[in-house]
Amino acid sequence: MQSFFASVCQRIVFLAPIFRCNPQKLDYLFLNYEAMLKSRKNLTRFTYETTAFEGWRLCVSRAGTTFTKYFSDKSYGGGRESLRAAEQTRGRLIKLIDNSRRINGKLSKATIERAHQILKAA
Repeated sequence: MQSFFASVCQRIVFLAPIFRCNPQKLDYLFLNYEAMLKSRKNLTRFTYETTAFEGWRLCVSRAGTTFTKYFSDKSYGGGRESLRAAEQTRGRLIKLIDNSRRINGKLSKATIERAHQILKAA
């Protein structure tokens, strides 16, 4: 199945003469944008044509606890902005979790509460 951005790129190639653009340049721009939106560690890109949600899902699991938050493109103003917010939140969350004390191999309740506050504030 062809990706959404590739199909859009094919459609825009027809518009290249109108915008006085080189079609190869449009291909390059769309392929770079598509590559930027690929999943990364702890971040998954959701772009389904059949659902209303498009954005990023942050999911971090450490010491038996999983933290998840969705970053919608609509809420943050686009794919790049939601990715930036998700990466910043991931950095804060991982820093908190990795520097916290463990009780019998599990995260403390205080650490879990602080992690939820970080997710809620994002």
